[in-house]
Amino acid sequence: MTSTFVPPNRNAVGFFDVALTRALRAAAVLLAAAWASAPSEAAAQSEPRSINAVTISSPAAGDTFKRGETITVTVNWNRDINNQNSCGWANPLRLEVQIGSTIRNFRCPTGGIAIYGRDHPFSYVVQAGDLDADGISIAAGAIVGGTWWAPGLNPISTDLGAHAITNSANHKVDGTIEPVPARPAEVTGVRVSPRDAALRVSWSAAGGEVSQYRVDAADTSGKLARRVYTDADVFEALVDRLANGVEYTVTVTALTSHPDVEGPASEPRTATPGAPAAPVPAVPAVWLGVQAALLLWCRRNRGRMPRPRAGARGRA
Repeated sequence: MTSTFVPPNRNAVGFFDVALTRALRAAAVLLAAAWASAPSEAAAQSEPRSINAVTISSPAAGDTFKRGETITVTVNWNRDINNQNSCGWANPLRLEVQIGSTIRNFRCPTGGIAIYGRDHPFSYVVQAGDLDADGISIAAGAIVGGTWWAPGLNPISTDLGAHAITNSANHKVDGTIEPVPARPAEVTGVRVSPRDAALRVSWSAAGGEVSQYRVDAADTSGKLARRVYTDADVFEALVDRLANGVEYTVTVTALTSHPDVEGPASEPRTATPGAPAAPVPAVPAVWLGVQAALLLWCRRNRGRMPRPRAGARGRA
């Protein structure tokens, strides 16, 4: 067998040469960039750690934190830093914040879990005795306990320096004020069925913080005829003392512990109370006696009905 030599396609060879050359050039550029950035990255990792900023979360409303609200203070560093396990030690890492004349310990929210990064939050829930009309203060040496570290940079200073805060006017505290709850969702699934001088009302639970439900029944003029309250875990009510034959419009509203905060009224439902239908007249006792006698006869005579005696027909 003889083989035939096929010369290579010069155009194809030229195309692959160009593609290979471009790929090699791109790889060289990437390697040069990586080589140039390696020293700068290493320098960045060894750069001394310092605190960039200290920020305080905002109250739910206005400039005052109320009882039960959480205050979060976040310490931001110039580079990633670690405080691994320091939150769970006997002398845990904490931030001492002055509220009025009292020092409160703001804690790590993660317990003993490692925190690594630039932002490190500390939190505290306002108690009933907390009061600061001028605003909270955070001293330069407020970070206490635990430890901070980064590779090759131990120990690390945690002094807040110029980022210390004195009487932050937008972050006052008054633990005597209960927090205003959020508005509950609208009540849905309302059903109304008529009763004698009453209406039976049921509904689905509303979302949000609910302390009670209010059921209102208004007459055709819009005047409130009856109002009933239920506990937060009760989703039905009997609205009684209504007039039969009168159409009423019923709405259900979710209430909170705050007198000025309640959810929107449900979609209105209409129904008319009415007296129950007249009972079916009772079967006379005589007829019941006849039925009993017939059943007894059938049992004794194997199901055969009694026949009239001869000569009984046609007699008056």
